[in-house]
Amino acid sequence: MKKYDVIIVGCGPAGVAAAKVLKENNINYCVIEKNKFPREKLCGGGLTHKSLVLLEQLGFNLNNITTKEFKEIDIVAKNINSKLDLTNKIIMIDRFEFDYNNIKQVDDININYEENIINIENDTLITDKDKYEFKYIIFADGVNGYSRKLISDRKYGFCVECNSNTKYDKTIFNFNAINEGYGWVFPKENHTTIGIGKFNNKKDDFQKLLLDFSNKYNLDIDKNKIRGYFLPIFSKKVYKKSVIDNKYILVGDAASLVDSVSGEGIYYALSSGLCAAKSIISSINNKKDLRKEYFKNTKRLYKDLKFRVFLSKFLYSKHGSFYIKISLKSKYIMKYLNKILG
Repeated sequence: MKKYDVIIVGCGPAGVAAAKVLKENNINYCVIEKNKFPREKLCGGGLTHKSLVLLEQLGFNLNNITTKEFKEIDIVAKNINSKLDLTNKIIMIDRFEFDYNNIKQVDDININYEENIINIENDTLITDKDKYEFKYIIFADGVNGYSRKLISDRKYGFCVECNSNTKYDKTIFNFNAINEGYGWVFPKENHTTIGIGKFNNKKDDFQKLLLDFSNKYNLDIDKNKIRGYFLPIFSKKVYKKSVIDNKYILVGDAASLVDSVSGEGIYYALSSGLCAAKSIISSINNKKDLRKEYFKNTKRLYKDLKFRVFLSKFLYSKHGSFYIKISLKSKYIMKYLNKILG
């Protein structure tokens, strides 16, 4: 049986951020990952300024992947077609490249690929390949991983997405594409990612809506390649349950840490992975209470996400277009929109 201080489940942005911090602090860890990398990952693939700053702080770089920069966004809603000039650029990336690039910068010697968790008994994690004794586990395994069994009361929205081989030169947020949600067009260097999503579980014909939306912008997509995924909706209740028995921490999508305004998840994944690792290091080295440390370290993150839930109630209400119109005329609100989107 292998022994580790920390096991990280999943090596997307949250898991890789945690691994980077643990490695730099000489903590004995390993990563259990069910997939083989590089792997396809459904994601809009937009990195906001705060994500780029955090990546730099963590010591990750984007030198070896394809990126595309934008400093303006088209905002479309009822009787609205306006450009939002960003204070800071947004970088468009492909998650296929991005995740693999991050892993290589951590050094994947401690990553066990294509391994599935069967059970956890006391302080032993059992997979289909081995057994691991641990002190702590960071669950960074997304909405469909093993950790979904550990927290109840989750709420989900839903998104569909597809890549078009047609190149496009505008980044678009279109609030007419679907009720109580929005559609997006995110141009990449060699293709364009197009999708629609909403932050509730009301039923819609998502495939038809996406096909209609792509036709609006003359973006050819193959309906057989449209893929859907659940969007974890942030809630205080789930957040407060994300530290379990002072030895498990759920981070990123596994803890529903997703912006309820824009759907951004990468920044919150990176940030929560960092906070989880720092909290465990304090627990190991200074005998600190893990739960208290994690909630102290993520206090700012929690307040940010909680406020965005409040904003989303206006944006995705039946008067959403009115609020967007007012916002675009207000210098103060525009400054805040820049914080959200740029």
